[in-house]
Amino acid sequence: MEDAIPLGSLCFVSTYSSYDDIKVNDVISFHLDDMKVTHRVAEITSEGFVTKGDNNENSDPEPVTESNYIGKTVFAVPKIGAVLGKLRSLGGIVFSGVVLALFLAGGHFYKKT
Repeated sequence: MEDAIPLGSLCFVSTYSSYDDIKVNDVISFHLDDMKVTHRVAEITSEGFVTKGDNNENSDPEPVTESNYIGKTVFAVPKIGAVLGKLRSLGGIVFSGVVLALFLAGGHFYKKT
């Protein structure tokens, strides 16, 4: 996407947004092969939604149909998705474990006055 939603953002998608209520310029999420993609609706045709990333020159190869539509993007938080992605790596898991252990140890030595 990049213009409206920077790469690495965490997108909050409403799965309650009906496929029939989507309009041109709405940002939607959908399944494309084995990925989840978030792009803007550029055109609505009888075959489905023609989508395009804001920084892409060409539209996506296949229209979004009701069967691969996930929902409408409500808002996005920049950079959080990249951080969460790093936490899923081995180093991120070890780091999270150490931080959790420090919190637990700190709580053990904390005295209520």
